[in-house]
Amino acid sequence: MLHPSSVLFKGKTYSCARPEWVLFNETIQHSEGGNQYLQTVSIIRPEWLLEVAPVYRSQISATSPEVDKRLREHENGTSLNGMLREFESLLVNI
Repeated sequence: MLHPSSVLFKGKTYSCARPEWVLFNETIQHSEGGNQYLQTVSIIRPEWLLEVAPVYRSQISATSPEVDKRLREHENGTSLNGMLREFESLLVNI
């Protein structure tokens, strides 16, 4: 859970769309049996982990079939960005 003092959290709602993936530094718990909060939180995209931490690939795949599909598309270059890069390279060669 995001701590209420986080810039990503505003009142009882998130200040932006609720992030799908976050990277955090630590969890804190204010009291025995109290809520655990994420601290030092950044919104990330799972594709970024492929580049900076490929060792987590199998753990990411086990988490969500949708994310696994997205990562496979990214790896295969069949994502929209990959197709656009391929199209741009074809235009340069014309």
